[in-house]
Amino acid sequence: MNFLQVRHATSLVTYAGTKILIDPVFSEKEQYPPIPLTPNRRKNPLVDLSTPLETLLDVDMVVSTHTHRDHFDDRARELLDKKIELICQPEDVKTFDAYGFQTIIPVEESITTRNIRITRVAAHHGTGITGDMMGPSSGYILSSENEPTLYFTGDTVFHESIKETIEKFHPEILIMNAGSPKFLNSSHIVMNIIDVEETLKIDPTLTFIIVHLDTFNHCIETREDMQEYFSPARLAEIGVDKFFVPRDNELLDFNL
Repeated sequence: MNFLQVRHATSLVTYAGTKILIDPVFSEKEQYPPIPLTPNRRKNPLVDLSTPLETLLDVDMVVSTHTHRDHFDDRARELLDKKIELICQPEDVKTFDAYGFQTIIPVEESITTRNIRITRVAAHHGTGITGDMMGPSSGYILSSENEPTLYFTGDTVFHESIKETIEKFHPEILIMNAGSPKFLNSSHIVMNIIDVEETLKIDPTLTFIIVHLDTFNHCIETREDMQEYFSPARLAEIGVDKFFVPRDNELLDFNL
């Protein structure tokens, strides 16, 4: 298994012989206006796509956690093969059907495709009224024989359900969306640094990959913030020794 961090929540995972694209966003730098009612007015995405489009289009499957523009954008909708297997939450089937995708596979609880079991788990995209306004979002567990079990948290704040998911499915690798995105006068809608720390403490022996950083204007915590806070000394205090904050287009190879 290897993990290519593309940008933001977009990643390319080679798993059980299958190339899986997570939350595709292909737009060019500053193609979209700032997300409204957020702490700064920078256009999105903040950075260029550094992984070649040819690499991102040469995949077997797409997995979508939800359809916000920073997780599935217009350019991905335009360029992806409409016959590709598209795994999604049931609430998004009508949207993807309207986009013209022909092989939409909703996950109510779990499915098995290409010898990979994909289980949908809870994600809490904010709290209170803001969380309600964000709409449904999902995380996923991927498991297959002779591969580590993966847990993509999706867009979620820390919640008791994360502990429950870890204890139920025993993932070996967590891919965690962070960045503390927020609106003016709202709390964060995806994990902040303290949420990440609480997750690490559930089982420090796991491997942690932190993504969803430095790409969209509503995210106020950066890779630099993450690495400064989680110094080697702090990670050692928690008991974590496998902690990654990959750069865009950085490959993590777990076959070694």
